[in-house]
Amino acid sequence: MTLPETDRQTANPIGRIMCFETDVEIGLLYQWDNGETQIRLYSDWDIEPTADEFERIS
Repeated sequence: MTLPETDRQTANPIGRIMCFETDVEIGLLYQWDNGETQIRLYSDWDIEPTADEFERIS
């Protein structure tokens, strides 16, 4: 039996997340060794103003 502390998972970056307006990289897309994917935005990028702008356009 393995303990949770020894069942370490790893993730590899598989893609970049880019801002459409500024063409600046704002995060990365990771794939874990169990096949799941996860988005990770950089901490200095604020998603709220963009989300509000998107709702006004839609």
